[in-house]
Amino acid sequence: MRIRMIGFVVLLMFLSNSGYANTINQEFQQVENVFSKKNILGWKSVKFGTTYSQISRLYELTDWEKDVTPSPRCFLKNNINLCGIEFKVGFWFDKKSSIAKLHRITLGAQGKPNKNIYDRFYNNILKENGEPFLTKNSGFYDDQSFWFHESDQLIVQSGTVDNYYFVIIENKPYIESKDFVFRKTKWGMSKKEVLASEKESPVFNKENLIVFKSKILEKSVNIAYIFIKNKLVRAKYILNEEHTNKNDYIIDYMDFKKILKKKYNYPYNELNSIFWRNELYKKDLSKYGFAISLGHLVYHSKWDTDSSIINTILYGENFDIKLIVEYSSKQYMYLEREKKEQQALDNF
Repeated sequence: MRIRMIGFVVLLMFLSNSGYANTINQEFQQVENVFSKKNILGWKSVKFGTTYSQISRLYELTDWEKDVTPSPRCFLKNNINLCGIEFKVGFWFDKKSSIAKLHRITLGAQGKPNKNIYDRFYNNILKENGEPFLTKNSGFYDDQSFWFHESDQLIVQSGTVDNYYFVIIENKPYIESKDFVFRKTKWGMSKKEVLASEKESPVFNKENLIVFKSKILEKSVNIAYIFIKNKLVRAKYILNEEHTNKNDYIIDYMDFKKILKKKYNYPYNELNSIFWRNELYKKDLSKYGFAISLGHLVYHSKWDTDSSIINTILYGENFDIKLIVEYSSKQYMYLEREKKEQQALDNF
């Protein structure tokens, strides 16, 4: 498993132990110095996967918290101080045991966060891991960023609850789904396995793409399977129908969304799933379909499951409307990113 940087925690501990400077600029310079070194200062040998026994030999910890979900945790006995702010640091493990492995770190402090310092921390996470594959804000989280790597995922979340600011940094392994994720397929299946999962013959079959025709909810669709290195990484339904009344596309979208809500609950962007690029027809419901065909209006619902990112999007351009339901594998998103980067290099 690739070792992940414990970013913000490292930053805070280093600054608290280093006699941090009197000015913000000097503190920022110290932050840069920390992240310019491979051996990150401040937390010694503590990394994700470090055992409780190893950490307890390095730092004085509290007793295990009682009845804590989703996993057992304990805290540093002494808070750490940054810019005069006391931060409480929590270590989360996979079980209550001396050999339990660290998978999450939390920091919390009373009051409002120092945005400048958080931005510097976040920028250094970007340097180490690249742009996140997914960002969102939902519930009491002001910011959630996800990096999907080959064997695990890095999650950074921050928010404020009742004047209490917190940051969560988590290393999370992938859990292989026992159920199918798209029709009768699972992520990572080969082309041969996917072909065997469909009853009909494909209408298109190339190295990295297979397309079938079918019906979903009595609607004609194309079913596309996308592969990289002979692994299924993405799949989608593409509506293959034309409507004289363009508002009927909105009905199709709502039909798909209803089924997805029943299976995966509400989309995480439910309150922001309709976006107007041009509000010319916003006050005329009868023109919404026409507005979509012009590119003025977009319907877009997003789901985040254990193994997949699901997007249902209704959009248009030049009087043409498209409706797509797309499933993307979290575990193999890195393959898609690598492929795009290589294509950009090849085309340069």
